[in-house]
Amino acid sequence: MLVTYCTDYNKNFLKERAIKSIDYPHMIDFSKFYDVSIENKEFDVLISGQMNQHSYPLRTKLAQFFSSNKNKYKICYLPHPGHLKQTVSHRYFGEKYVELASRCKISITCTGDDDALVLKYLEFAKAGTLPLGDCPSNMPISASQSMIHVTKNMSDKE
Repeated sequence: MLVTYCTDYNKNFLKERAIKSIDYPHMIDFSKFYDVSIENKEFDVLISGQMNQHSYPLRTKLAQFFSSNKNKYKICYLPHPGHLKQTVSHRYFGEKYVELASRCKISITCTGDDDALVLKYLEFAKAGTLPLGDCPSNMPISASQSMIHVTKNMSDKE
C-alpha cells in the first residue's frame, strides 16, 4: 500500500495489521522553480493554512507571534481554502499557492501534532521561500538544513 500521509500512527496501524507499505508523500511538479533572490520578495512572512491549536500547535503559535508583531513585518495571510475543489474559499491552491509563496521571504509550516511531512515543505522548496517551523523526523538531513528550526516550546524571544 502506498502511504501518502506518512505519520507514525498510520505506519503503525498498517504494520500491526501486517500490511506492507511504502512511504509516498505528497507529489509536486518540480520542473519549474521560482526566483529565490530576497530582493524580489514582496512579503516578509506567509501565514497560511488551518489555524488549529490541537492539530497545528506550532503553526498557530507562530501565526499569533507574527500577527501580534504585524507592525514589524509585511505579512501575507491566507486561510485554509477548504478540502473540496468545488467549494474553495480562495484561488490560491496548487501552483497558484506555490507562486504566492514565492513572493514571501519566509513561510510558516509545521509537522502538526503527528510529526508529518506536510505538503507545505515541498511547496516552499519549489517556491524558494525559507520554511520556518519544526522538522519532521523523516525529512532528509539536507532538506532540514535548509530551513529555520523552531519548536512549540520556544519562547517568543528565541
